[in-house]
Amino acid sequence: MSLILFTNGFWPGFATKKDGTHVGFFEYILGAVSGKQIMSTDNPNDIEHADILLESHFMNKSPSYIHAKKWKLTLFFSGEVIHPYPAHHLEYDIVLGTNESEINRIG
Repeated sequence: MSLILFTNGFWPGFATKKDGTHVGFFEYILGAVSGKQIMSTDNPNDIEHADILLESHFMNKSPSYIHAKKWKLTLFFSGEVIHPYPAHHLEYDIVLGTNESEINRIG
């Protein structure tokens, strides 16, 4: 059995694995933790089949999908020190980032 990871708000090359920092890292970690194969997509037409939401700061072309459905797990990833988290960041199960004052933050 596999889980589908939906990614949103990332830079070019993230979903296609053509950037040095890409979705493969999250596929590997989530697969190791869950014991399941992780398949990823950034196509909004796939949301109804997706299990896990992973978003980042660069959602200027699309809104956040955190309220689109009931997700098994939601994550927000930020490697940006200068960008604040989105206003709804406490709604994610896990925030991977740099701000130290958040209760759901790992990093």
